[in-house]
Amino acid sequence: MKGFLISLGMLCLSVMVCAQQVAKGVVASNGEYVGFYEYKPTNYNPAIKYPVIIFLHGIGERGNGTSELPLVAANAIPKYINNGHTMTFTQNGVTETFLVLSPQLARKYGSWQNFYVDEMIKHASTNLSIDPNRIYLTGLSLGGGGVWKYASSSSENASKLAAIAPVCGTYEMVDACNITRNNVGVWAFHAKDDGTVGVGNTQAAQYMINQCVPNYPAIYTYYETGGHAIWDYSFATHNFYHTPNMFQWFMTIRRSGTALSAPVARAGQDQFLQWPTSTATLNGASSSDVDGSIVAYQWSQVSGPNTASILSSTSSSTQLTNLIPGTYTFRLRVTDNTNLTGTDDVIVNVANSNTNQVPIAVAGNDFDMFLPMDSLVLDAWQSKDNDGSIIGHRWSQLSGPATVQMLTPTNKSTWVKKMSVAGTYAYELQVTDNQGAIGRDTVQITIKTNVNNGTVTVNAGAQQTISLPTASVQLSGTATTTSGTISSYSWTMLSGPATALLSNSTNATCAASNLQQGLYEFQLTATNSNGVRSSATTRVTVNAAIVNNSNLAPVAIAGNDFDMYLPMDSLILNAWQSYDSDGTIQSYRWVQIGGPVTVTLTTPNERSTWTKRMTTTGVYTYMLEVTDNGGKTGRDTLAITMRSNQQLGSVSVGAGSEQTITLPTSQVNLSGWATTTAGTITAYQWTRISGPDAGFISNSANAFTTVSSLIAGNYVYQLTATNSNGVKGTATVKVNVLSTNIIQNSSSNVNPVAKAGNDFDMYLPMDSLIFDAWQSYDVDGSIVGYKWAQISGPAAVTMLTPNNKSTWVKRMSVVGSYAFRLEVTDNGGATHADTVVITMRPDWRSTRVAGTELATEGVDKGGADLNEKRALSNALPMLGDNKTGLFPNPATSYTWLRHSTKAVAPIHIMVSSSNGTVIWKQLVLPQNGLIQVKLETSNWKSGAYFVSVLDPSTSPAPTTYRLIKPI
Repeated sequence: MKGFLISLGMLCLSVMVCAQQVAKGVVASNGEYVGFYEYKPTNYNPAIKYPVIIFLHGIGERGNGTSELPLVAANAIPKYINNGHTMTFTQNGVTETFLVLSPQLARKYGSWQNFYVDEMIKHASTNLSIDPNRIYLTGLSLGGGGVWKYASSSSENASKLAAIAPVCGTYEMVDACNITRNNVGVWAFHAKDDGTVGVGNTQAAQYMINQCVPNYPAIYTYYETGGHAIWDYSFATHNFYHTPNMFQWFMTIRRSGTALSAPVARAGQDQFLQWPTSTATLNGASSSDVDGSIVAYQWSQVSGPNTASILSSTSSSTQLTNLIPGTYTFRLRVTDNTNLTGTDDVIVNVANSNTNQVPIAVAGNDFDMFLPMDSLVLDAWQSKDNDGSIIGHRWSQLSGPATVQMLTPTNKSTWVKKMSVAGTYAYELQVTDNQGAIGRDTVQITIKTNVNNGTVTVNAGAQQTISLPTASVQLSGTATTTSGTISSYSWTMLSGPATALLSNSTNATCAASNLQQGLYEFQLTATNSNGVRSSATTRVTVNAAIVNNSNLAPVAIAGNDFDMYLPMDSLILNAWQSYDSDGTIQSYRWVQIGGPVTVTLTTPNERSTWTKRMTTTGVYTYMLEVTDNGGKTGRDTLAITMRSNQQLGSVSVGAGSEQTITLPTSQVNLSGWATTTAGTITAYQWTRISGPDAGFISNSANAFTTVSSLIAGNYVYQLTATNSNGVKGTATVKVNVLSTNIIQNSSSNVNPVAKAGNDFDMYLPMDSLIFDAWQSYDVDGSIVGYKWAQISGPAAVTMLTPNNKSTWVKRMSVVGSYAFRLEVTDNGGATHADTVVITMRPDWRSTRVAGTELATEGVDKGGADLNEKRALSNALPMLGDNKTGLFPNPATSYTWLRHSTKAVAPIHIMVSSSNGTVIWKQLVLPQNGLIQVKLETSNWKSGAYFVSVLDPSTSPAPTTYRLIKPI
């Protein structure tokens, strides 16, 4: 049965998914069944060698690989494909489509097993047309840990991969050096406030990889916020969060960590002819490709009179005929053996005898540079004008892997900085003569890594300690290089209590004098003959003069004893609290003095050390010994008790039975329970994890609670219980809310319900917003298609993603009413439509509102801007007769909430994002029957928000206002 392929086409989620993301399965070599999704584009061509991505899901998506396989499409890449993404991306002018394999992990496993990835690679190699040098492995949460685990388990595993991208992954590193020695590209993501899988998991992986000294530096992205669910940032298919995004970055990496270099097109120098000469020769033979060969040339005319003829457009050189007076631009496009392309333009100017000749721009020759050198001066000194003078220069960047800094772009010469990303950068020089004619030329700078230039290893010498009145030391360093020779040395003082005098600072050996009491740090920088630099530091401690022998012993502090729970088996020991009251600590020594097994201490003679492999339960004892500048020592011990995670207990949770109600009933009771095998249950927490953004949980911290103000749709609520040892357990329950007015079609499939949102007003200059179909639902299935369209309005607008659930609408810059139609399609093919009307009004800041001119002065005693308060007061009639609502809306930097109430006690105000995350809440005391609150929105992300007012004097359910934060 080995390798037997099983078709599961009946499990497709929709017609579109069946055509592109297909459920399949194989029996692995160990006899276990592996269910997975296979994605191929609809225009899949076996003649093309495709890059392939293997995606590993999180713990919540485990299943049996058959009927539960759709769980895999809950997040990230499989979800995006389900929503219609074609996995097609463009990077450096090249457009490619990824094949994607998404296996499902069996529930019996608590972590990803390597055979799943092996089977996906085997399936791709046998059944698909793939580029074996471009296999990429990525995953989130538990899947991120599976990525670390597979790539680090063996050199054989790592050698199959071009790059990995673990997202908020667990720490499952086996041997990080397997990753680095095979030059696997690494880009890891984590949020600093992740409360589920702590950021320390990725930081530990980063530490271990750095210990292996990678040839190609790994990339680590740490978001300040975002919690655990950062995958829509990390896997984003656009460039809002990252440029390049993950997929574009994959396109630049192939196996062994090398980047695919585009060929360099060279169309030759610009040419200047005098009529009646009407022919010229173009020569692109100097074009090149550093990591392959050029397989195709293509000449084309970009601009100029249409009389010219290109005799041999697919040859490296060609003849031009039928030229008449004018300025022509011809473009050469070259293609290499990996289908990457490069272009260059050449100008041919044909002048009449009595016309001004175009100046000749000379930007300089193309050349290569090697990192870390990332800046240079571009100079137009070779440019000239045969019949006049050049009076203007302009430099600009045409292309490149990163945006550079150009200091004086309108000068004859300019300094270009920050070409810190390897690749080819193209710059254009434009010169203008005294008759207004313009000449152009381009220059290409190819930035390469310094692998061919060798590496420089520097040693600044051992740390030294002296005591006054001795005030000088000899600094002796060494340096070696793997390519070329060491060409220069430079000593500098980085820190110290006073400026030291350095003699012979450009030698490997240097004298430092005029030292005072305190700690100095000196740096030695060495440069080889290829321009590669490296540095190292050393310290010099200058103690006060020793008057007598009454030196006090230092105090060693190894830290407090504590417990750890397997599978965590490593930590950092730190002696930072140790001190010497009459001198300085010169050395540290960590020693294991007890424990059930011998552990590994990575840096036992430094202030901090990483202790690893405490894999057996029991008490591990460590001794810290510190020595001061007088030779005396101090000692302290630390005990780490390793316990199995069974001592923490396990938590079992029940969330109750599935419930179904029919509107107008809009309230349900949730009844949960929890038990633990150790300790006691200390906390409960109810959350909504899917369904319409509606419903109010009255007391989310109780096992029993009520959810009110529900609208039609399918909801899933999760109960999380925590025991006194910090162990959590979860369970979910479904709540189905049926509408009373849904019309059924002839096949008994219930039509979906489209909700385009409420009509509202906007005020110029704001002219864009996000439409979101989040309230749409299908009571007996799922919505698989969305279509937004403008049906009327005073001007045509721009709609960025009309076939997505949400779309950005721009350029409603003309006053008037705009009508938009939303059509949704369910998995049974039924459709439903809804419309929303946006009324664009004049700029309220520059017109009279309700007959009153807006104020332009003053701040009141309470600190509120009078302009804002008066604008709000004057504009309230436009918000409705009840004088409640948000203004302005959309809001760029702030909005005012005004709410009428009969309450005299404080009222709860809460702001949540479209995904239900609470971003602000506060109790506000009414004054004269009104709540009036200013909400600062300047730091909010663009999108839809909901402002809820829980006012028991008007309704037991919250009153919710929708707010738009534009780009």
